Amino acid sequence: MKKFGWNAREKYSNMQSLRMDFDVLEMKVGETLTKYRAQVMGLAKKMRSNEGYMKEVTIVKKILRSLTKKFNYVVVSIEKSKDIDKLTIDELQSSQVVHEHKFIRPSVVEHALSMIDDNSYIVVECVASIIPTKC
Repeated sequence: MKKFGWNAREKYSNMQSLRMDFDVLEMKVGETLTKYRAQVMGLAKKMRSNEGYMKEVTIVKKILRSLTKKFNYVVVSIEKSKDIDKLTIDELQSSQVVHEHKFIRPSVVEHALSMIDDNSYIVVECVASIIPTKC
């Protein structure tokens, strides 16, 4: 009769598989930081439950080194302004969210507003995410 739980070989094999998934995981083009961070945190949670401990700095460095090229300036900015070895996942998340909104906002505003010759703006179309009222 098999006991509940894993034996040492099964646990080791599962941990190796999780480590490989963690190492090869990279952000895909067009993927949001929030979605990618959730994937990394999900794998880290599985590894922590299997191994018992994973340093927060390991997760922070993984997220920073595996972002798409679009976020290179974000990584450089965070690395120059913060001590990566003491940076928490929550601090990283808040820094990244601010930068991610900088990418999203200009493209939405460009679609919502159109420049006229007299330098005034008119609303061209209703953008539900910016204008919650009816157009």
